[in-house]
Amino acid sequence: MKRIFTFLFCCVSVFALKAQDAQNTMICNFDDVYPDVSAWGDVSLVTAPAPDGTLASGTMGVLTINADNENGSMIIQLDSPFDPRDYVGISLVAQIPDANGLNPAFIFKLGVSSDDPTNKIHQIQDWTYNVSYSGSGEWEEIHLPFSDNIFSALDQAIADNPGLTTDQYDIIELAPGAWNNKPDFTMNVDNIMLRTSWDETGIPLTKLAAIVLTSANGTISAVGGNNTPVSLKVYSISGQEIANGVNQVQIETKGAYIVKAATGNANLVQKIIVK
Repeated sequence: MKRIFTFLFCCVSVFALKAQDAQNTMICNFDDVYPDVSAWGDVSLVTAPAPDGTLASGTMGVLTINADNENGSMIIQLDSPFDPRDYVGISLVAQIPDANGLNPAFIFKLGVSSDDPTNKIHQIQDWTYNVSYSGSGEWEEIHLPFSDNIFSALDQAIADNPGLTTDQYDIIELAPGAWNNKPDFTMNVDNIMLRTSWDETGIPLTKLAAIVLTSANGTISAVGGNNTPVSLKVYSISGQEIANGVNQVQIETKGAYIVKAATGNANLVQKIIVK
């Protein structure tokens, strides 16, 4: 039996999400957490009872994927938006009943449903083939980490649009076997989650170390948690990169700047006044 608790997660704004526990967030289980889910192109979706004694339960999604899947995916329209930087990635349980060694990879992207022309949030995606189903024919948990390409794509979107907000993502698009030179296949899926940790306890990974930015005498300085080196990129308000460095950047002209700071696992974008 799937148990869903409601919790409030606070960042820049407050939003409500249904969560399986206090950290990891269930976004679709085809039962009591079932937002607007659709499929298009070379992918079709129906639901069916999940088999007993497996990683799935209740109702599962059944995806039919055409050979090569040159143009198709499953799209999840979330009930509430999220910030990708609050999670390590997406997990789901999946099975190809007649796999016979078939091991299609997953690609995915995140998007924003708003059609507000002032909304600067851009689609971000991971088009690599880093994660695949094993081909065993058994149920397994698939982890789609944001660390591979999503975070770097988000960083680039922020760099291209200083001041971009990141807490309005509400579309997840999953494409199994896309351009993967695979025959037609059927994949069962269930329990799709946003994860704060890959640990089964759901305890979050160590929180991203805080990055503190300061400005004095024409120098922008950064301090990372545990004295971690901080990579700095400085942009004009119009979005042009004007300087970069590690821990410190010297700025010749006084004024307002957008600073993107990053460590190995933390990111910060902040407006800084250089006097």
